[in-house]
Amino acid sequence: MGLALNRERALELVGDLTGVRLAHAMNGHEHFRFSVTIRSEEFFIISAMRGLARACQPEINHQIAAAGAGKAQWKRQHCEVTFYFTCTSNRKDFIKESALLFRRGWEEISQGQRKTAPRQSEHGFGHLPPNHQLRKAKLG
Repeated sequence: MGLALNRERALELVGDLTGVRLAHAMNGHEHFRFSVTIRSEEFFIISAMRGLARACQPEINHQIAAAGAGKAQWKRQHCEVTFYFTCTSNRKDFIKESALLFRRGWEEISQGQRKTAPRQSEHGFGHLPPNHQLRKAKLG
């Protein structure tokens, strides 16, 4: 009986470790290192491409595919944004589907596989603007 309990506990611990690894992978920006930079004068095209990037990145956390592709970043980077994927086939699908959906109004600037997707704090989502903090302080 003691051996059975030890085995059950061992399996439970292995399950816990697998969950930790999976949780790390789900948030692992470091896996998103296959990028493509797109330029478009029209933000509505970029906005639609954000959804397309998420659809073309079904594994892990698909929202990371469009990390740093918001309107503020688009303006700051002179109408360019970078989308990130976990493999070249997902990036290739994104480019192919983009070409089918948007025949003009955008261009591919470059592709890369060295730089990983930025985290929220790296592209400004992790911080509240000073005005919001002041309003919150007055209300609280």
